[in-house]
Formats: sequence, C-alpha cells, structure tokens
Amino acid sequence: MGAKGLIAGESEDLLAAQAESRELKDAVRALREQLERLSAGREDAVQAAVAASQDEVRQLREAIRTLRSELERAMADKDEAVQAIRAATGTEVKQLQSAIVALRSELERARGH
Repeated sequence: MGAKGLIAGESEDLLAAQAESRELKDAVRALREQLERLSAGREDAVQAAVAASQDEVRQLREAIRTLRSELERAMADKDEAVQAIRAATGTEVKQLQSAIVALRSELERARGH
C-alpha cells in the first residue's frame, strides 16, 4: 500500500471514529433527555402524592374537629339530663319524706300516742 492508500485508510478510520463519536454523543443526549423527562414525571408524581396527602390530612382534621364538637355537645346534654334527673329525684325524695312524716304523725295519732 502506498502513502496515499495509507492516508486514505487513516482518513476512513478517522471518519468512522468521528461518526461513532457523533452517534455516541447523540445517544448520550437522548438518554439525558429521557432521564430528565422521567425525573420531571417522578417529581410531578411526588408533588401530586404530597398534595393528596395534605388534602387527606386536612379532611381528617376537619372530621376530628366536627366529632369533637359533637362529643362535647353530647356530654353537655348528658350532664344537663343528669342534673335534671337529680333535681327531679331530689324533689320527689323530699315529697316522699314529707309524706312519711305526715303518715307517721297520723299513725301515732291513730294509735293514741
């Protein structure tokens, strides 16, 4: 092979190496772009999951507030009912005690004491 053949062979090798280099660079660029898209998609998914979790937490806190208010109202109603029953039974006890005293007095008079 002459000098021209050697130079031509080296030129072909150089061109092939440059072409391969371009192809590799293009492949790297394509992979980077794909990685960036995947990363962006993952970030969007994470943000959506965080937003959904925050919404669920807000709903649960609101449910807790509502249930706590209902419980406090129920307890207040129960306390009120207990007080009313105590007042009613206290009055009834006093009436029954008065009736007992009156009946004893009447019984003692009837026995002649």
